[in-house]
Amino acid sequence: MSSESAPKSSEVLVGLIQALQNDADVVDALGDAGRISIGSPADEQDDPVVLRLSLFDGDGTHRGTGATRHRHTVQASVIATRDWRESNGILAMREILDHASDVLDIGGGVSWLVPRGPGGTGGPEMSEGQRTTIAARWRYQTTHIR
Repeated sequence: MSSESAPKSSEVLVGLIQALQNDADVVDALGDAGRISIGSPADEQDDPVVLRLSLFDGDGTHRGTGATRHRHTVQASVIATRDWRESNGILAMREILDHASDVLDIGGGVSWLVPRGPGGTGGPEMSEGQRTTIAARWRYQTTHIR
C-alpha cells in the first residue's frame, strides 16, 4: 500500500472489513456480509452469528529507507447466540475465524484467546447469557512507501 501518509486506525479496520465482506467463504459461513462489522464482543446483536473486528494500536512503527511499516494488533471475535451455537457447534465458529485469517493473509499470526470467566475458568470459548464468543488476536502490518 503506498500513500503520502499512513492511514488512520479506522481506515485500516474499514479495509479489513471490506476484504472480509468480499469473500464468499466468510459470507457463506456467516449467512450475510452485513454480519461483519467493527465492534466489541459486548456490543448488542440482532443476528444469530456475527464477526466483529477491533484494533489495538501502538504495536510499533519501523522506518526504513523509503518506507514505514506499522504493526497493528487486530482482535477478531465470533459471537453466536446459544441457539446458533447449539445448532452449528463451536467448530463452525472457529472455521469463521480460520476463513477470516486466510482472507487477511495473517494465519501464521493467529493466537487463540482463552477467555477467563467470572469464576476464573478458562476455555476456548466464553459464554455469557444467551451468547458464546470466541476470539483471536492477530498482528497485521501495513507498509507505506514515502
